[in-house]
Amino acid sequence: MKRLRLYLLFFAILAVSTPVRAEITGKPRVIDGDTFEIGGQVIRLYGIDAPAEDETCTANGKPWNCGLEAGFALAFETAEHWVRCEEKGTDKDGTVLAVCFVGPYDLNALMVRKGWARAERSVSTDYVGQEEGARAARKGIWRGSRR
Repeated sequence: MKRLRLYLLFFAILAVSTPVRAEITGKPRVIDGDTFEIGGQVIRLYGIDAPAEDETCTANGKPWNCGLEAGFALAFETAEHWVRCEEKGTDKDGTVLAVCFVGPYDLNALMVRKGWARAERSVSTDYVGQEEGARAARKGIWRGSRR
């Protein structure tokens, strides 16, 4: 009987101390280069920052709409795919922050690796290596400068 109580106590402590991570899955509707909506829930990709939709960059002395292109890149990567997002928390506006996957691929890392977003170092250092690689290869936003 005493052993049973110990087991029950152990499992009760384990159940209370194990964090439950919310998961959101579905086909996304892209809002911009680091934000989309699934089933009415707005999700921002955790640890990265893409240019705003109306933001321009300069390459070869000419302006170009890098924000719009970043949004197109996210739409391309998620087109016709289900996305699975693991919630990491919320931002100051209450928007869900998440690491999202298309199949086995980390979408957050993919956007940074392809140069369409930068690592948001104030939040996470998870994507710094991908940013450094994209910057060195002058991919996406790194082919010029942001205004």
